[in-house]
Amino acid sequence: MIDKRRLTTAAVTLAVAFGTGYLMQNSSSVSERSSAAPENAKPAVSAPDVPVENEVKAELPDLPSDLSVPDIGTGGSIIHARRLAALDTGFDAPTLSDVQTPTPFEMACKPVVFVDPAPGAMIDIRVSAPCDGNARITVNHASLSFTDATDSDGNYAISIPAIQEVAQVEVVFDGGRKILADTLVLTVNGYNRSAIVWQGQPGLHIHALEFGADYGDAGDVWAEAARGPEHGVKALGGFLTKLGNPNVMNPKMAEVYSFPADRIAGKGAVRMVVEAEVTDATCDKVIEGYTIELGTDGHSREVALELAMPDCDAIGGYLVLKNLLQDMKIASN
Repeated sequence: MIDKRRLTTAAVTLAVAFGTGYLMQNSSSVSERSSAAPENAKPAVSAPDVPVENEVKAELPDLPSDLSVPDIGTGGSIIHARRLAALDTGFDAPTLSDVQTPTPFEMACKPVVFVDPAPGAMIDIRVSAPCDGNARITVNHASLSFTDATDSDGNYAISIPAIQEVAQVEVVFDGGRKILADTLVLTVNGYNRSAIVWQGQPGLHIHALEFGADYGDAGDVWAEAARGPEHGVKALGGFLTKLGNPNVMNPKMAEVYSFPADRIAGKGAVRMVVEAEVTDATCDKVIEGYTIELGTDGHSREVALELAMPDCDAIGGYLVLKNLLQDMKIASN
């Protein structure tokens, strides 16, 4: 391909060279014609000088003193003001912010959580997330943790046992978004609590055998005879709370037994037993989790759990773990 820039340069160079050659070749003819001028040639007439005082000068008109300059916006003036600020320390330059104002859509979609104390040293939790319908969430309070899901409108509500008097609740959406709220639960120190938290499908169960009760008795508090917080408020005995949704991806489950130690008169013990049910979802797997034990002194204890389940030939059976949770000793009030 021919380089057009080189072609143009070459053409100009050739034109200049050609002109120069022509001038050199004809310089002698010009000299001869100049020397051959006739003797009677008239001298050239020069133009008369024009007096300086007759020269016309053009001047710019003076601008009116009250002329106002229209405002053409702040975009360039802010930059100019910042440059002036370096010269004038008394000048307040306007500031710019990189923080974007949330749009009405973003404001309407912002999830919120509300928490309130409830009877039985419980925490009522309400989540509103209009743009997160059927969303997987993780609920955390102190060391208690479980997974669940919002409904189709992005709403969620549950009551959980308080582990701390100053109770903070954290709701985490998939992707890492977190919303926080806290409340004060003044009755938490009146309860003994034992909990088990694990990753995976249902399979672990707490049996709280109150004051000498055996399996199946009225004093056997477990998932199939859980009772409710009102049982503790009325000093009738303990109650069990089941937490977690097995239908969400990678579920985390929990069970919490609560006993109103400061309300029940008498002396005795609550025998704590954990059973691991062998099902098609738990057989030949390792269940990982931890236990939580909370006393009326407000101190809690956590112990890690790693349980190797039997193979699937044992489906329908149970592993009985008697020493995983400590028995609750109830002193006379």
